[in-house]
Amino acid sequence: MSYLSSESLGTYARGMSGATSVASAGSARVDVRLAKAVIEALRELPPRLAAVVARAIQRIGAEPGVSLRIQAPGNGGKPYMAMVPGDDAAPVVIYRELSPDEGGDYLVTGLGDREAYVAYESAEQQGFLDTPAGHALILLAVGAAVAIALRAAARGGVGAS
Repeated sequence: MSYLSSESLGTYARGMSGATSVASAGSARVDVRLAKAVIEALRELPPRLAAVVARAIQRIGAEPGVSLRIQAPGNGGKPYMAMVPGDDAAPVVIYRELSPDEGGDYLVTGLGDREAYVAYESAEQQGFLDTPAGHALILLAVGAAVAIALRAAARGGVGAS
């Protein structure tokens, strides 16, 4: 596990081959792990956007994220969270709290499309997610998240999300 400053996380993610990082939350250390798919996605971003996303990852545990209506499987029903970078061109950081059995504090499971996140927020504010169609959409998203986690675990990524 590597300890990173906020300045070095973006550069580190572009060159790293491991799957974990540790972010700072004030003076306390917060263990924020990155799934292999997230590391790969960070490498593919332009350097400016990778740095913006890296700063958002550094905020996990130090600032509250946005709770999503998608529950993390096998983690006591705790929801997935989003950390929204300040740049509208940057993807949204999707993460979840790790269970005590998994070790660590948080796992970044993916980088979400900004337009899809804005659409999700709009649907939630309009009450669509409380309708039967909204529930079906949430179940579809949970299924997709589980499938991505299983695929990442099979490829040697960080544990099942």
